[in-house]
Amino acid sequence: MLEFMPGLSTSQRPTKNTAEPPYCFQGEDNLDVRNWLTACEDYFNHNPTQWENHLHHIVFALEKTKGNTVVPVSEKYHKSWGV
Repeated sequence: MLEFMPGLSTSQRPTKNTAEPPYCFQGEDNLDVRNWLTACEDYFNHNPTQWENHLHHIVFALEKTKGNTVVPVSEKYHKSWGV
């Protein structure tokens, strides 16, 4: 029997789409916070088993911030949530 596409008959492992962790947001004027948030959401969606609830998303995102404009906000929430 003639095989149309012989490569399709071999078993292949399913691959998982991976996402890179988002870059650290520093609150610079030339960086748009929406792009950073989209990168965070993409990372969360591609790694759903790492997060128990949305609070873990927020804590992770706060840990990916640095700079004079955003660190005070991050520290405030870490203290208020006891993280």
